[in-house]
Amino acid sequence: MRHGRRSRGWLLGFFLALALLLAGCGGKSVEVLRRQGEFFIRPDGRVEVTETWEVRFRGGPFRKAFRSIPYYRLEGVSDWQIAEDGQTYREVEGAAEAAPYTFWVEDDGTESRVVWRFPETHSATRTFTLRYTLHGVLWVAEEGDRFFYAFIEADRGYSIRDARATVHLPAAFPPGRLETATFRGEEPSDDEVTFPDQRTVVFHARKLAPGERWEIGVSWPHGAVQAASPAWQREAMRWVRPEVYQAFLRLEPDGRVRVTETWRLHFVSGPFTEFTRTLPQTRLDRITDWGLSMDGQPCPWVDDPFGEDCALTMSDDSGLLGGKRRYEAVWHFPETNDATHTFTFTYTVWGAVAQGERDQLHLTLVDSLFPPWPSQKVEVGLALPSEALQTTAQPTLWAGKAPWDVPSWKQDGTWWFRWAGGATPGGTSLAIEASWPGALLALPVPAWQQRQQARIAAYHQRLFKIGLLTAPFVLLVVVLLVLLFLLEPPLWPWPWPKSAPPEALPPALVGVLLDRQVLQRHVLATLWDLARKGYLRLEHRGGTYRWRRLRDADVHLLPYEQAVLESLFPGDEKRSCSLATAQRRLEVGWDEVVRLLEIEALGNRHWFRWPWHIRAKVRRVLNLAVGVWGFVFVGGCLLVDAPAEEQKIYLLWPVLLGGMLVVQWWLPRRLPPRTWGGWRAAARWRAYRLGLWLRWLRPSALSQDTLDETLAYATAFGLGPRLWRRLQARPPAAASASFAWVHLPAAASAAGRSSSPSEGGVTVSATDALNAAAGAVFAALEAAANGVFSALNAATAPSTPSSGSSGYNSSGSSSSSGFGGSSSWGGSTFSGGGGSGGGSSGFGE
Repeated sequence: MRHGRRSRGWLLGFFLALALLLAGCGGKSVEVLRRQGEFFIRPDGRVEVTETWEVRFRGGPFRKAFRSIPYYRLEGVSDWQIAEDGQTYREVEGAAEAAPYTFWVEDDGTESRVVWRFPETHSATRTFTLRYTLHGVLWVAEEGDRFFYAFIEADRGYSIRDARATVHLPAAFPPGRLETATFRGEEPSDDEVTFPDQRTVVFHARKLAPGERWEIGVSWPHGAVQAASPAWQREAMRWVRPEVYQAFLRLEPDGRVRVTETWRLHFVSGPFTEFTRTLPQTRLDRITDWGLSMDGQPCPWVDDPFGEDCALTMSDDSGLLGGKRRYEAVWHFPETNDATHTFTFTYTVWGAVAQGERDQLHLTLVDSLFPPWPSQKVEVGLALPSEALQTTAQPTLWAGKAPWDVPSWKQDGTWWFRWAGGATPGGTSLAIEASWPGALLALPVPAWQQRQQARIAAYHQRLFKIGLLTAPFVLLVVVLLVLLFLLEPPLWPWPWPKSAPPEALPPALVGVLLDRQVLQRHVLATLWDLARKGYLRLEHRGGTYRWRRLRDADVHLLPYEQAVLESLFPGDEKRSCSLATAQRRLEVGWDEVVRLLEIEALGNRHWFRWPWHIRAKVRRVLNLAVGVWGFVFVGGCLLVDAPAEEQKIYLLWPVLLGGMLVVQWWLPRRLPPRTWGGWRAAARWRAYRLGLWLRWLRPSALSQDTLDETLAYATAFGLGPRLWRRLQARPPAAASASFAWVHLPAAASAAGRSSSPSEGGVTVSATDALNAAAGAVFAALEAAANGVFSALNAATAPSTPSSGSSGYNSSGSSSSSGFGGSSSWGGSTFSGGGGSGGGSSGFGE
């Protein structure tokens, strides 16, 4: 017994030790509880940084850590120092000399990386202090200075519970003259920013997940930092700003267009040694006679600009640049920094005038170069031959895809357009367009237009063949659909009109069989049928009509009939309800009634499949056929200059397309297809409907029993409203006492029962009373029917949003992005991912 207890004790100790070992191996992790940074911005542009890391180690062992800072928008990192709880780490040459409380720095020109070693640590908390100096990290410009730094890097595998960065400015500034920003990743964040005094800004963030980058930014007016702009800033600010663009075009009698452009360009920062000018090769044959001058000095056109102070090189091989055919002209000039120069660029365009009923000149001058638009002036002049000038309307200047409404005038045979500052257009290109009557100048047809006409003719030939091949196929599909779904005779076999229902089928199912869908009148017919069976009664009390439930739903009712009854009287409701209440309740239960009614109709084996499935599939097939054929037809209409023999065949397309649209609209309404038994049942019920209609041509011959039996079927057939309106106008005396399930006020009932032995048992006054009672009955029926139709119309109508709702909210704050943008006082704005620093950090053995 003692031996068994000792064995269990050893086993328990073994498993406990194993569990502790596994927990120690599997629970190794790091969490930084606090990471704090102090940034001291010095007037000479240096930023001295002190970082404090409070690190909690779980499991172990841990022996080293590292921190790297890339040289992104940063010129250098120096003066690394590491300390821990007052003990300063000693710097060594590399990992070979590493020992606890030592560190070494690795710098490969792209980043600065510091690695430090500490005593082996298991499940403990240590606090490290890192000090270093950043060089060339500030944005220094006349518009304003800025410090934008990724304090928390993205490349790390641990979370940070609390992060705080304190920036000490080089001078005192009111908070209203400072701009701050924080970003998590590339998205702005709403982390806390406070101003303890006019020289200090504190940024505070909580719960930074592994891999989440946190950037801080602050900008202030220029002048407090006396340092030159760093090289990366000068490169970012290096750009060319057009100031003036002038173009003069002259159309020669042989169709050439001579173009002279004048560009005044301001080169911001630098250095610059060349400028590239691209010209799109669209709607023209070729460009020749290139020329360039810089500040009045001619620049030769050479193949190799080496050794030339000013030169022009061309690439006119019609190569694909950016998906478009373009010429590329490169202007070479001496090194330029922060200067303005004027260039004159000349060339000749061949084949720019398209021939037709009206000849058209459309020439793109500048493509995808603007913005920025020239800051001072844009001027374009177009000189035409005198014959064309007299018959030409005012040319159009296009900015992007829209006409540019600028001042224009005609002077000495030239149309001029000028923009001299103000609101710039939204487009990124500039083009001019003019037209005049065809054959006026006897210009040759451009080669590109000849090629286009040949392609159009070839396309028409292919389109003609496709049309001939697809037309029989489309017609065959339509014929097959007609054979499959529409060859159902209206009466099969052809019988005489029937005077009695051919079978014991509820009125609603008969309506679905004939109409191929559930309609509102089928539900109304169900109400009349339930009333005739003794489940409901229509009463007139207190000047209004009410439905009263006489019996609860039982097993003798079909599921959809039970759903109708439960919709009117849900749960333990009272046994009567007004027509308005019935209307609201039918709206709620409409979908369930429709579903159960369609299931019951399918169970009678009158249909092949669910109705909505077949309708949806046929609609998709027809939509596809109409779309394909419509595409062919529209393609033929849009392409002009088709041969005459093809234009005749195109006239058949609208006819075929119109026929297919009619079929597409009408065919699904005839679905779903019925089975053979469904065809024959529908034919018998059509015969009964015909017999009922013929019998109702003589209302005076109708008896009360006939009306009671046929009202529900008549409503399902769509004959109900016509019936009681006719009877209300001329009610039959023999049937006007009452329906068995319509309860009228006592006065009307008594009038209906009064009689006299004269005139066959009914006196003249009694007949009038009977007619009045019948009118009340039919008024009750019409009121109830109108209530049901109103309810079902509301239930089946598409919902519409209220006037106060909208799909999207266009309001809200907006922020500008982009390095070097303007702000309220001329400083720079911030954009996520654009901060200096970042890098990576981590811990290991």
